Amino acid sequence: MNFQLKPLNSSTSLLILQGSLIEQHTLFDTFQQISDITEPGNLNFIIDLSEVKVINSAGLNLLIHLLTKSRNAGGETILIHLSEQLNNVMIITKLNSIFTLAPNLETALSILETPARF
Repeated sequence: MNFQLKPLNSSTSLLILQGSLIEQHTLFDTFQQISDITEPGNLNFIIDLSEVKVINSAGLNLLIHLLTKSRNAGGETILIHLSEQLNNVMIITKLNSIFTLAPNLETALSILETPARF
């Protein structure tokens, strides 16, 4: 599992996850690395899942930790570019009612700009 973290503005970062999100110990280390390099004012994550091949409960746990981190800071986490399989996992687990989902980066940024959205 690899990731890239790209700041988009002073409060939002794009997190690109790549590979398989299935190994608990690796994903915990990934969460710690993301937390360590995220700026204190960074409230929002847009997570690009287009390069995720496989996800299990450990991967879902990583996404939930990131969502909790952003919401505790007064921000939001938006998932983009979900494959049909990932979208089905979100529906089956009912996480689609917890996460904000968007088809692409432009839509996600538009959602974050909408006042009183959250």
